[in-house]
Amino acid sequence: MATRHASASVIADLARQKQEGQLQAIDSLDAKASTLIGFSGVVLGLIFTSPAVDHWNWGLTVGVGGILLAIFALGVVLLPRRYARNPNVLALRSRYLDSDPASTNLAIIDSIQVALAYNADVTKWKVFALRVGTILAIVGILVMSVSLVYSVTTNQPATSHQERRPK
Repeated sequence: MATRHASASVIADLARQKQEGQLQAIDSLDAKASTLIGFSGVVLGLIFTSPAVDHWNWGLTVGVGGILLAIFALGVVLLPRRYARNPNVLALRSRYLDSDPASTNLAIIDSIQVALAYNADVTKWKVFALRVGTILAIVGILVMSVSLVYSVTTNQPATSHQERRPK
């Protein structure tokens, strides 16, 4: 006669691997958002400390606004969130210490399944915010680049803040 729930330990191991992969994916999203925030900050720093300020125009304003919105969206990705890291070992100990291993593995599988579903919902929002932030950063950089090239090649006159600069 076959053992009851003979594959429960194998399935529990697979569920643990799946959960670990999901948590690594969440960490990867955070790393990507951090990198894009840093890059956006460098771009803004370069714009404000370069001769581009001598050719300021609406395109640069829109581009900088896009990058600032991107930083905000990417910051949402990094907001501290609570992730399910089931199973709770203390709960398992109190409920299943004297149970057979198959029953304990079934409880582990169920607990990890709940955590996977919860974390998948959180990940959807992170991915959405990361995509929005990335698109805003790219659009902001493109708009700034095009407007800067246009203003430099057309020799756009100095703005009022340049005229007040001491020479």
